[in-house]
Amino acid sequence: MKLSKIVLSTAKLTDAGEEAKAIVRTAINNGINGFEVAAGNEKALAECLKGQGPCIILRVPKINWKKSPLEVMNSVDATIRQTTAALGLSQLPVFLFDCFEDLVGGNGILQKMLNELKASGSLGMIGVTVKTPEEAELALNTAGVDAIKAQFHMFDKRLMENGFFQRAHAKGVQVLVCGAVPKEQPCTPGVADTLQEFEDFRINLREICDDERISFEGLALRYANAVESITSLIIAVDKRPKLVEYLRYLNQGRLSENSIQGINSMSNIIK
Repeated sequence: MKLSKIVLSTAKLTDAGEEAKAIVRTAINNGINGFEVAAGNEKALAECLKGQGPCIILRVPKINWKKSPLEVMNSVDATIRQTTAALGLSQLPVFLFDCFEDLVGGNGILQKMLNELKASGSLGMIGVTVKTPEEAELALNTAGVDAIKAQFHMFDKRLMENGFFQRAHAKGVQVLVCGAVPKEQPCTPGVADTLQEFEDFRINLREICDDERISFEGLALRYANAVESITSLIIAVDKRPKLVEYLRYLNQGRLSENSIQGINSMSNIIK
């Protein structure tokens, strides 16, 4: 199944209230077919979907490898069964590991189990979240991986610059990008070596925003959307107007080549 350009994370949908239902309804009406849900949080999404069958991406938390291999496999199997039952699915579309180590941990016992579920039709795709370009390459070269979730935005273009997106596309691996709308002033390890370096970057981005007559969020979304080899952008909202705003940005078409080249020419702030 090909995921839509936008995947909605349900991390901010804490209940099945009217606002959450309006967000899900707006997403479906605008062609969004992918919903990322954390294991254990399926109830609110199920209530919002009311029997509609989009592509569910089950994000499983870090595996407790202190348990025996049998306990680990039984726990994962129970999680899959719980999710499919809660959402009324005969097949789980995507199983997403939250870290690369769990994909290959335990001598690959979970990967083997999931491949068997794929063969039986109970599972559609195996996905994994990666934290670094090095992990992204390892995941891409791991047999049986159908989808990779990675971070990409204007401050961190390493996966585009090293050709990862193109290689994944050529292999038929779907790439889900998170963090497409970063904070305008990121405060994380590995950010610019000097405050002046970041300030110069921010000023340049603001000039592009002015040229495009668009907000920082709009520029970030449209820039990520311009990378054709990215399958989906994962976004999270807690208010319907914010989703409508994001969709409006994406419907405005491709950024000008001058703006894209301007952003591409800037050095990465995330190292």
